[in-house]
Amino acid sequence: MKANPRAATTTLRRLQAAFRMLAAHPNAVSPVLPLAGRRRFVETPYVIDYRVEADAILISAIRHGRQQGTVLDVDEDDDFEVPGDS
Repeated sequence: MKANPRAATTTLRRLQAAFRMLAAHPNAVSPVLPLAGRRRFVETPYVIDYRVEADAILISAIRHGRQQGTVLDVDEDDDFEVPGDS
């Protein structure tokens, strides 16, 4: 794949605009399950997963909408065991 500086600049500007929108309106989108407190913002074609902290927005993932998202198992009892460990 050949580098495309113009496309990179356009992508960067779109993501920066999305970050500014999230900073101004962090709770504007619905929470995403299975992770409590996680939210998902779509700036087509990008998907941004984040959570709102008291003094910051923590972005956990940015991916292209055609990419499959990470599948996370929920530990119902919150004791953080690793499957297969005894």
